[in-house]
Order: sequence, then structure tokens, then C-alpha cells
Amino acid sequence: MHQSYIRFWRYAFDYKGRASRQDFWVPTLIHFALYILLSAILSLLLGDLSRTGVIVLSVFKWVLFIPQLTLMARRYHDVDKSLAFPLILFVFFLFLDINDFIDNLFYRNDPIIDYTDILAYVLTAIYYLLLIYSLIVCLRRGNVSANRYGEPTVTQSGKIEE
Repeated sequence: MHQSYIRFWRYAFDYKGRASRQDFWVPTLIHFALYILLSAILSLLLGDLSRTGVIVLSVFKWVLFIPQLTLMARRYHDVDKSLAFPLILFVFFLFLDINDFIDNLFYRNDPIIDYTDILAYVLTAIYYLLLIYSLIVCLRRGNVSANRYGEPTVTQSGKIEE
């Protein structure tokens, strides 16, 4: 399991090749748990997520942004899919995260809902639908033979990872 996390950082900027289900899910779930833990700690220390908390969480997300994108690309390659869908998903993420960051820093207590808020709600709904599809793809078993993206991931025991 720790090898999957080490591989996550070793190939953080490599979008070529393939990633097994384990190589995808171990770092993804670790980062999700760390994000929840960091949010809880910041909420306890700061009372609620103040501007400082929003900045800390945003830095956490942005540090992991490119490595998670390349990991998802390699996972898609393992199921013989292209990089196009992960890029679309991450464009949505970028827009929504920047919008959320600006909204939290500058308009935190603004009760007025305007057109940009409505657009953000619609895009958020689309993003979550795309995310559900993407998670389903990432749960699929990878090709056990070579595909156009290379050979399958092999463990140290010589067994092909799924």
C-alpha cells in the first residue's frame, strides 16, 4: 500500500503510462482523509473556516492538483481511455475552486444571489455528475494486456495489478 503512495509522488508529473486501481485509490483516499482531517482541525482551531482556513485548504488542494491530474490520466490509460475526460473534469475543478476561493475571501456574508452564483450552482451539479462517472471509470478493472498506453502495472511479486 505504501508503495502506491510512493509511486504517486515519483510519477507526480508523468501523464504517460498506466496506473492500477490500487495506485489510484490509495493516494486519492489518503488525500481525501487528510483534507477532511485538515478541515476539522482548522475548524476547531479557528472556530469556523476563516480566510486563513480557506487559504490553507486551497494551498493543500493546489499542491495536489497536477499530481492528481496525472494520476487520473494514467488510471484512464489503464482502462484504455484518453486524457480528454480528466482534462474536462479538471477544467471544471479549476473554475469552481477559483470561484469558491474568491467567494469565500471577498463575498463571504453577501446575501445577494446573482447570475454568477446560479452559473456556479449549475456547473457544480455538472461537475458532480462528471465526477461520479469518472469514479466509476477509475473503479473498472484495467486491461491485463498491453494497450496503446503501455504495459500493465506489475508488482514486485511479478503479479499484474488490477
